[in-house]
Amino acid sequence: MRRNHQPVRLCENFRFGLTQVGAARPGISVVTISDSTTHVGQRACSINEPGGLLMGDEQFDTQSLLHEVRRLRDRQEILDCVNAYARGLDRLDADLLHKTFHAGGIDNHGPFIGTVDQFVPWAIEIESTFEWTHHGCTTHNCEIDGDVAHAESYVHFFVRMPDRKTVGAGGGRYVDKLERRNGRWAITIRRTLIDWSFEVPYSAWLGPDWERIRGHRNRQDPSYERPLSLPQPDRGPA
Repeated sequence: MRRNHQPVRLCENFRFGLTQVGAARPGISVVTISDSTTHVGQRACSINEPGGLLMGDEQFDTQSLLHEVRRLRDRQEILDCVNAYARGLDRLDADLLHKTFHAGGIDNHGPFIGTVDQFVPWAIEIESTFEWTHHGCTTHNCEIDGDVAHAESYVHFFVRMPDRKTVGAGGGRYVDKLERRNGRWAITIRRTLIDWSFEVPYSAWLGPDWERIRGHRNRQDPSYERPLSLPQPDRGPA
């Protein structure tokens, strides 16, 4: 491996090949350019004509690579939207819930069908009747076609009932149509399909020391704190 060349990083704009953009930092793969040969660690890569980048025996078309990066970014932004919705419900965060929908977006929960402006206060009112709620999204499937996407996200939820003696549990799926408008992915149609639900007695089996360590159902919750800090130790009665 040659060592007499200036270290560089891969340029974000791949269509113009590899361009020097600055010295490598710790944790960034070092790339060195020498004529038409690029060295990445111990592996040599040759820069083709604008058609692409040849690495070993594989040729990567730069336009295809850009398309794949765009697709991965879209997938992540859509998943972030789905997760933000669950957080908005559990933290009773109306602003966050609004942001997961585009203006005029429609939500269908059981018998409820309404616009986002109708849904958010309706959902906050229902969720706030429980002492706490927990929504978790698991399996996530997504199909993207340009600026439109369709997604299916499995959801499980647990709520402590108003009587404080029982826990309600359920599972289902969020089936969404999303659109990218002005660079932002958000929901235009959501249907919530419930697959199962049941109740069990609340036992607080972890004990009182754990029961005292709680978050908040608002922006006072530690998840909003920047930077995050540790709680003050409980010194007990003076």
